[in-house]
Amino acid sequence: MKLVNISSVYATGLAMLLAAFSACQVGNNPQPSPDETVASGAVTGPLLQYGGAYIQEHATLRIVFWRTSNGLAVSAPTKAAAVPVISATIAGSYFDWLKSEYTTPASLSPTGVSLVPNAGTYSTPIETTSPLTTVISDADIRSQLATELARGNLGSPTDPQCVVLVVIPTGVSVRNIGLSASGSDLPYHDNTYGTASMPYMVVRDDASFASNASAGVISTILNPDADSTFRAWSAGLLSVPFLEVGCFNAGFTVPVRDPVTGTVLPLAPLYSNLMGTCIGPPLQITDVAGTPAPTSQTQSVAPGVPPSPFTYYARNRSAATVGVTSNASCTFAPATLAPGATSRVDCTASSTTQQVTLAATVGATTYNTGMSLTVACTGGSHFDGTTCVAFDCDACACGCRANGRSCERCVDLP
Repeated sequence: MKLVNISSVYATGLAMLLAAFSACQVGNNPQPSPDETVASGAVTGPLLQYGGAYIQEHATLRIVFWRTSNGLAVSAPTKAAAVPVISATIAGSYFDWLKSEYTTPASLSPTGVSLVPNAGTYSTPIETTSPLTTVISDADIRSQLATELARGNLGSPTDPQCVVLVVIPTGVSVRNIGLSASGSDLPYHDNTYGTASMPYMVVRDDASFASNASAGVISTILNPDADSTFRAWSAGLLSVPFLEVGCFNAGFTVPVRDPVTGTVLPLAPLYSNLMGTCIGPPLQITDVAGTPAPTSQTQSVAPGVPPSPFTYYARNRSAATVGVTSNASCTFAPATLAPGATSRVDCTASSTTQQVTLAATVGATTYNTGMSLTVACTGGSHFDGTTCVAFDCDACACGCRANGRSCERCVDLP
């Protein structure tokens, strides 16, 4: 991600913590600019270290399409892709593994309890029409968000989990990002400062929309590198550029399936503290060819027949070799996955609906992702944990019969 000056770094670091303490409202920046001394030289080992910043547990995503007064607007394909991109970003294995590395310890949490990043929610996008044309500033974006908030278009003003994705049309330049930056600088994420604040990210309607939007969303809801004064420090100096969880311009993308539409989208890789690099999920549910696949499977099974094993494939998209285990009766071939390798996973169901957690282990760190197995018995039978069997109804005066998953008893007429 391109950050043009120290003020942008400062703005980035604010994006998470203020949302925890305040309503989803817009204010002005009362803070002085930070010390402009920068860190230099290579940094080795894990880069993102906890400094007291807040981790949003259940982000509420709002999508705003920017439209200018002279008619420049976000394209129809990007509008159609926005919700699937957000859905794919905050659900499933793409997000699951982050819990293992970016859960805020209770000792550093502003609330005094451990904070775990979980899947978020999103709402129907809105389009906002600015009175401006092709050149806008970061302050103009904040002002327009305040307008939409006042109109009731950005959800509850008391939602501390509120995060906004602003999509800028092609042909519009955003300037004055931070206090003194000039020139266009997209994508970026910022905060509306002050005791009332709302984190937001700004991306352009272009070929990199899916990648930049996913990196922006993750970097906005997870900012572990910021300290309790919202700044990112390295060896006592302000770190430039700000270290992100979402990897902008990484040179590769991660195929991720939107669980709602089934669309496979090219999202950004995410930074792993443990591995010291940008990665995809250590375990991602795929087909045999490595294409992201549904995490839920249902088998229709006839009476007297046991269900077949549920077959999945799991690919290691991380940069380290992982060992694979589960909380259920599953076999793995192989059980150890090198980076980029795929394992066949065969699981035996023990109940009608069973939640299976796959675990990828690297040293002392475990990454989890979930699957769901459902046995649908036919012919008025039910699953007893081994086989689909017929219902056995107790006798009654005028007989009874099995009907689906229940027994119907007759009622004597007077």
